[in-house]
Amino acid sequence: MRRTVPLIAAVLAAFAPHSEAATKRKPPTLAIRSAQIPDPASPGKEAEVLLEISAPEGVVLNRYPGVTVKVLPGRGVAPARAEVFVGSKTPIDDPDRFYFDSPVRVRMRMRALSGPDRVRNVPAEVSFFYCVKKSGYCAPGRQSFAIPFRVAGE
Repeated sequence: MRRTVPLIAAVLAAFAPHSEAATKRKPPTLAIRSAQIPDPASPGKEAEVLLEISAPEGVVLNRYPGVTVKVLPGRGVAPARAEVFVGSKTPIDDPDRFYFDSPVRVRMRMRALSGPDRVRNVPAEVSFFYCVKKSGYCAPGRQSFAIPFRVAGE
């Protein structure tokens, strides 16, 4: 009996939902597609960039606290706004509206500055809050990515 108590305690600790392994889950990798209008952009002119952000199957993105796309300083492109937010800044009461219908669509404007590169990979970061449908586990996530921005030759 004395030997089984430590064994049972060790097994329970290993499978406890609040164990260290459960709290250090890696956020899912989102699929991010982009389109640009016009494509390519003329130097000195603005173009609209459309992003479609999708979670993997079995994972949903929450409307609250929303999705934020932050454009980081990049060579040869000037975003109209450094951050674009989609979602709700206040809690949502209706459970049917908790999650985005996939994909999440984000629109932003960028201006092409002069420069030698025809394709500029603009560094960006998306911050989000996700839930795993099967387990109910929810947590914040962040992912870096690049937005390809095409510029017409000068």
